[in-house]
Amino acid sequence: MLVSFTEKGRVTVNVRHLPEADMFELKVTDTGIEIPKEKVQFIFDTNRWTAPLPGGMAV
Repeated sequence: MLVSFTEKGRVTVNVRHLPEADMFELKVTDTGIEIPKEKVQFIFDTNRWTAPLPGGMAV
């Protein structure tokens, strides 16, 4: 799955089933603009939005 929120760069999400571990592996690759180091800790915090975008918000 490819997700893109900027004109440059891309976000790719890969999911792989690991039946021997009874798990799924989620891998996210982002080649877009860099996230400032002080905001990395909030990447998965759905209550913090850092930038409004047309049609949505970006973390």
